[in-house]
This record gives sequence, structure tokens and C-alpha cells, in this order.
Amino acid sequence: MTVITTNLSISLTVRAVIGAVKDYAVLMVAVGLIMLLALPQVRALFEQYMVTHMLIQLPLLVILGMVIGCGIAEKYRRALPYCYALPLLLIALFNSMFWMLPKVLDASLEQTLFIAAKFLLLPCLSGLPAALAWKNTGPITQAFFITNLLSMLVVLAWLYIQAPVRLCNYYLVNEQQHVGEILLYMTALIALWWVLKLFTGNKICCPGGE
Repeated sequence: MTVITTNLSISLTVRAVIGAVKDYAVLMVAVGLIMLLALPQVRALFEQYMVTHMLIQLPLLVILGMVIGCGIAEKYRRALPYCYALPLLLIALFNSMFWMLPKVLDASLEQTLFIAAKFLLLPCLSGLPAALAWKNTGPITQAFFITNLLSMLVVLAWLYIQAPVRLCNYYLVNEQQHVGEILLYMTALIALWWVLKLFTGNKICCPGGE
């Protein structure tokens, strides 16, 4: 009996160590990729076009923040009080929308403070809070978040499509219209994903989550 208990204890310890190493590796990879995206040469690659800047670079930073959140041990994510989940999701939502505004896009191309803030705040105030809070919310809270996300994306898409003049000094009118059209398609895909999720009952979990 003692041998079985000892073997079980060793097995649990090994699993805990492997899990901790895995979580640490995920965190380091995500942080490394954020630093890579912040390099001037990589920034120039994404920021030369509005589509790649707004619809690839910005979402990548949010996703990497979510990866960091998912890399945090499950027990710490579960320890987050339920009452904090919705405020964290709203912070993630409004921070993401803020960085998609025309004047903010311009500022993130020319002002050092905004450049640094973009690579810090999108992962930390959008991706990380969303990953920490999502699994601690119920279907009503998640529906509230998704509904607000869709409505904001539609308004932003309409703004970019209908504006007769350039909203961003660094990008042409046809670029912003193209971005607006893609935003509408993205909104439709997110809405379709959410409807399918409701009907199938599938839960979207963090990678590596239990």
C-alpha cells in the first residue's frame, strides 16, 4: 500500500512539473512572438497596408495575449471571481475597439508612445483579460459580450465603407473601404460561429485547458 501511495505521489509530482514547464514554455513563446512583432522590420511589413495592420497585426497581438492567459495555470484561472469576468471582457472589448479607430491607427504609426502602448496594451488589456474571464462566464454573459462585439464591428465597418474622405492619413480611401468590407464578413463569420455554438452546445476552451 505504501509503495502504491509513493508511486502515485511521484506520478502526480511529475505531472505537476511537466504542466508547469509547459505553461512556462507557452508564456515565453507568446512573449517572444510579441517582441518579434514589435521589431521595426516586422512592423513595417504589417503596417504598410491597412488590411494587414488592422486585421492581422492587431488580432495577432490579442491572440498572443490570450495564449498568455491560457498559459496561466488552470487553478489560477478558476480562482477568478465570477463578478470580475464581465468587467474584464468589457475591458478587452473596448480596448480592442480603441486601437481600431482611425486616429489611433495613425498615432500607432508615428508616435513612439502609441507604438509601445499598442504592443503592450493589446496583449495585456485585450487578450489576457478575455482568456482569464471567458471560461468563468455563463452563456448570458458570453452572449452579451458577443452581441456588443458584433454591433461595434458593424458600426466600424459602416464608418470605413461610407466615409467619403480618408479617415487615416497613412492609408487611402479604397484601403479603408476594403477593410470595412472585410470587417462585415468577419462579423458574419463570428455571428455564424456563435449560432453554431449555441445549437451544438460546444464550449470554446483555452488551448491546454482541462
